[in-house]
Amino acid sequence: MNEARAAVKPTGLAAFLGRVTGVAFVIAKIHKHREKTALVERQRDDVAQGRLEAPLSQAGKN
Repeated sequence: MNEARAAVKPTGLAAFLGRVTGVAFVIAKIHKHREKTALVERQRDDVAQGRLEAPLSQAGKN
Protein backbone atom coordinates (compact mmCIF):
# COMPACT_ATOMS: atom_id res chain seq x y z
CA MET A 1 0.00 0.00 0.00
CA ASN A 2 2.82 2.40 0.83
CA GLU A 3 4.49 1.73 -2.54
CA ALA A 4 1.28 2.71 -4.33
CA ARG A 5 1.06 5.92 -2.32
CA ALA A 6 4.71 6.72 -2.96
CA ALA A 7 4.17 6.32 -6.71
CA VAL A 8 1.52 9.06 -6.75
CA LYS A 9 3.02 11.28 -4.06
CA PRO A 10 2.96 14.94 -5.09
CA THR A 11 6.27 16.64 -5.86
CA GLY A 12 7.44 20.18 -6.39
CA LEU A 13 4.95 22.99 -5.86
CA ALA A 14 2.08 20.61 -5.08
CA ALA A 15 4.09 18.96 -2.29
CA PHE A 16 5.11 22.34 -0.89
CA LEU A 17 1.55 23.66 -0.86
CA GLY A 18 0.31 20.44 0.74
CA ARG A 19 2.78 20.83 3.60
CA VAL A 20 2.17 24.55 4.08
CA THR A 21 -1.64 24.31 4.09
CA GLY A 22 -1.72 21.23 6.31
CA VAL A 23 -3.34 19.01 3.71
CA ALA A 24 -0.39 16.59 3.81
CA PHE A 25 -0.77 16.28 7.59
CA VAL A 26 -4.49 15.47 7.34
CA ILE A 27 -3.91 12.94 4.56
CA ALA A 28 -1.17 11.24 6.60
CA LYS A 29 -3.51 10.98 9.60
CA ILE A 30 -6.29 9.52 7.43
CA HIS A 31 -3.90 6.94 5.93
CA LYS A 32 -2.66 5.94 9.38
CA HIS A 33 -6.22 5.51 10.67
CA ARG A 34 -7.29 3.44 7.64
CA GLU A 35 -4.23 1.19 7.93
CA LYS A 36 -4.88 0.62 11.64
CA THR A 37 -8.55 -0.18 10.94
CA ALA A 38 -7.61 -2.59 8.14
CA LEU A 39 -5.09 -4.36 10.40
CA VAL A 40 -7.69 -4.86 13.13
CA GLU A 41 -10.18 -6.23 10.58
CA ARG A 42 -7.57 -8.64 9.16
CA GLN A 43 -6.76 -9.86 12.67
CA ARG A 44 -10.47 -10.37 13.45
CA ASP A 45 -10.91 -12.38 10.25
CA ASP A 46 -7.84 -14.49 11.05
CA VAL A 47 -9.10 -15.19 14.58
CA ALA A 48 -12.58 -16.04 13.28
CA GLN A 49 -11.12 -18.50 10.76
CA GLY A 50 -8.83 -20.08 13.34
CA ARG A 51 -5.58 -18.99 11.68
CA LEU A 52 -4.58 -16.83 14.65
CA GLU A 53 -5.19 -16.89 18.39
CA ALA A 54 -7.06 -13.98 19.94
CA PRO A 55 -4.75 -11.20 21.17
CA LEU A 56 -4.48 -10.94 24.95
CA SER A 57 -6.49 -7.70 24.98
CA GLN A 58 -9.34 -9.50 23.17
CA ALA A 59 -9.13 -12.89 24.93
CA GLY A 60 -11.73 -12.19 27.62
CA LYS A 61 -14.20 -10.40 25.37
CA ASN A 62 -15.65 -13.52 23.67
